[in-house]
Amino acid sequence: ERMVPPAVTRTLYRSLLRALKPLRMGGKGTVRLIEPVDTQLWGRGGKMSRMSQIDLLRMVLHNTSWAEEKKDGDDESAIASMVKGFTVQSSEHGGMEGLREDKIKEIIKLGFKEGKDINDGFFVSRFLAEQANIHRCTSVAITDELVRVEGTSTALMDQATNSPQEPPTFCYRISIENVGDSAFM
Repeated sequence: ERMVPPAVTRTLYRSLLRALKPLRMGGKGTVRLIEPVDTQLWGRGGKMSRMSQIDLLRMVLHNTSWAEEKKDGDDESAIASMVKGFTVQSSEHGGMEGLREDKIKEIIKLGFKEGKDINDGFFVSRFLAEQANIHRCTSVAITDELVRVEGTSTALMDQATNSPQEPPTFCYRISIENVGDSAFM
């Protein structure tokens, strides 16, 4: 197995920490992951449930070696222990769920300890880049009646087959959530 130069490891580690900035909710301290739009649902409409922040984080960690099973006989996986106390509710964002940035930084730091696979760092880097793009394609508004409306768009993958005369095709996910105490119709 080839040894990765420490400068490469340090550069990747620092780039992951910087990649968290565009995912922040407001100021420093809370990061929000957004589930990608499922283009397979395009044209079908319907209701889809949103993944929790912890489930999105688990999905990423599951694809790395950063969260190997504990070997001390405890049946709780390392992922479950890593994500305890992660979620926070942001009152300034209508109760929107987020993740504690300091905890995510701890996971990234653990992932770069000696003996870990550098490819996992690149995998997480791609995930954070995708998240930054999803954030650029997402808009959130909270009405005076405390109804949160969130829209996320993505281009459909068949864009390469579209001729220059055809307009691009996009897929959208619109979420409407009552974050107040009053019921609305």
